[in-house]
Amino acid sequence: MRVLHVILFGLSLSAAQAVTIDLDYSYDGGFFTTNPEAKIALERAAADVGAAITRSLPAVSTSTFTATSGSGTVEIQWGLQFANPTTGATITLNSFAFATDHFTIYVGARAISAGAGEDVLGQTLPVTPSATFPQADASTNADYFNAAALVAYDSNVALTRGGNGPVFFSSNT
Repeated sequence: MRVLHVILFGLSLSAAQAVTIDLDYSYDGGFFTTNPEAKIALERAAADVGAAITRSLPAVSTSTFTATSGSGTVEIQWGLQFANPTTGATITLNSFAFATDHFTIYVGARAISAGAGEDVLGQTLPVTPSATFPQADASTNADYFNAAALVAYDSNVALTRGGNGPVFFSSNT
């Protein structure tokens, strides 16, 4: 049994028109090519769901954030990891950007099983954010800490897209 396997990417909600759901078939192993009815149905569903989302999603223009304070410079390079919807292998995107009011769904199909005697109709999987920092002598460098706070703020503002998203130095106090 082949099932639809989608990965939601970049969805976080903030109020405007509708959003555009970009369907990315680059990881599809041919299921949607050989099943054009499934592709049409998926595209119609994406358009319907996108039209129902009336909150604006700000653009994310970069996945690299840099800040300097005095002699300290810190760069955060975000990457995204998700399961290939056709093979299950890990995909890593080392750079990315999102247009205003857009988010991406990577689509593909493969047989998946929930357990003995159980069939699975579909599945969504999360995207895992990751970030790297440069090596620095942070133990005695106040400028480094100031730059880290500045870059974390810039990153948090951009990637939350007006809602929830990957953040650094988050506090509920």
